[in-house]
Amino acid sequence: LRVSLKLNDNPNVIFDISIAALFHDYKHCGVNNYFLIRTKHNLAMRYCDRAVLEHHHASEALRLLDRTKVTENMSYKRRSEFRKRVSSIILATDFVRQNESADKVEHIFAKYLKAVRGNDPKPELHLPSFQDTCLQNVLNLIVECCDVGHPTKSFRMHRRW
Repeated sequence: LRVSLKLNDNPNVIFDISIAALFHDYKHCGVNNYFLIRTKHNLAMRYCDRAVLEHHHASEALRLLDRTKVTENMSYKRRSEFRKRVSSIILATDFVRQNESADKVEHIFAKYLKAVRGNDPKPELHLPSFQDTCLQNVLNLIVECCDVGHPTKSFRMHRRW
């Protein structure tokens, strides 16, 4: 059985995850959160030592998108959804959170996994509906896995990116 999120049914989701992936390291300063916190950098102070770089990436990206009028024609509701989704995805790339996204997604799929492992003839009946929080957790995990997996690329591919 193949599980699909049917993301292609919602162009907003595709747009949002693409923007988040594109900007997840926007304006990176070349050091890690630990360094910024230990040196009492202004960013660490601004974000109270929590997910310093990730908050910085999200904030700067959303400001840029507003300045360049990317969000100009979005309704208030859509702009709010966009900002919330993009910032959540970017914040999920904070390595301190470790398995948080994976644990949430595993919990979401728990009934389905139990049905599959128990040889249920119709495990698909136990799939969750991908609404709001559930969808957000899956999107967070997708980008987090891509971010973590990037260093495994060859140096040539890494440089190209």
